[in-house]
Amino acid sequence: MKLHFSYDKHADVLYAFKDVPKEAWCEEVSDGILIRRDIDTDEIIGFTIVNFKRQRAGGFLKTIPHFGKVSFPREIVKSI
Repeated sequence: MKLHFSYDKHADVLYAFKDVPKEAWCEEVSDGILIRRDIDTDEIIGFTIVNFKRQRAGGFLKTIPHFGKVSFPREIVKSI
């Protein structure tokens, strides 16, 4: 599954999504990790990580529920 990423450095929030971003509802599955589900179909379409820098530094992002091990883009990791 190919994921696309967007990082809001000011808010320290990472967004990951399949295809294109679309309207979704979120379910918090772990502290600061939210799974995004399609508003109409409940299909999992991505995830959001709040406090990404802290979560990554703390080693909390080894796996993401429903996604397993995720490789974060180098340009995002270098920017934090």
